[in-house]
Amino acid sequence: MFPSKKALFPQNTIELACGTQVVSSITSTSAKSLNLEVGKNAYAVIKASNVMVGTDN
Repeated sequence: MFPSKKALFPQNTIELACGTQVVSSITSTSAKSLNLEVGKNAYAVIKASNVMVGTDN
């Protein structure tokens, strides 16, 4: 777990066993409630009816 600090909606990165990173944005209150810390194990529950895809080009 790699949480950003000092943001209303901090970005949190979860690195999967395969090395893929999943990035999420949650409220600061939720991050504190979950006691997120760098290096702490966490999991992501993905629920989406829409997925947006983009490129840098």
